[in-house]
Amino acid sequence: QDPLIQDVCLEKTTFSEVVKGQWRRPDVKCTYRGMPLVFEIQLSYTFLSDVIARDAFYRRENTFVIWVFARFDKSRAAVADEAFFNRRNLFVLDAQARQDTIARLALTFSGFRQVPNLTANHSWRDDWEALPVGLHEVIFPTDTYRPYFFDYEARREEVENAWIAANRAEEKRRWKAGVDSYRTAARRFFARDHGATRGCWLQPAP
Repeated sequence: QDPLIQDVCLEKTTFSEVVKGQWRRPDVKCTYRGMPLVFEIQLSYTFLSDVIARDAFYRRENTFVIWVFARFDKSRAAVADEAFFNRRNLFVLDAQARQDTIARLALTFSGFRQVPNLTANHSWRDDWEALPVGLHEVIFPTDTYRPYFFDYEARREEVENAWIAANRAEEKRRWKAGVDSYRTAARRFFARDHGATRGCWLQPAP
């Protein structure tokens, strides 16, 4: 019922237009904003080799593929594999996502993502966060044909650059504070000691 989606088909066999004899039967196939899009549902474990093969097939066919989970369970091997291969992004169609879909009148997922955080001792910690993600908020890259909504590497670089800038600013502040402190101490020293000595030098000889 999403107004941006047309031609929805369930488990329709799709033959390759590139490699003769190859085919796939995606769980859901549709057209989104003129782009071919399939959804593969991960209810039970799918071997990683099969996931890679399907990804390669859809990429050759210039078709975007979104792997969908019914729930988030980071202990599942399939979840860990998908997070690794898709920029730490997971598309989950759980109860909350169904509520958000009804409220928005548009297909909405619970978008789980790993967010990189830099600790005080400059070590990385990845924390899972979730937010509603509609298809209009998803990026469709034509190099991988694997849609995503959060760029992990870009965020990590952003955090790293912010940390570097903050450290440089702190070093600059400490350097300026040290220079100011030295200048103040020098002025006091010359005013107290050299000033009195210089006064003696200026006394006329007897």
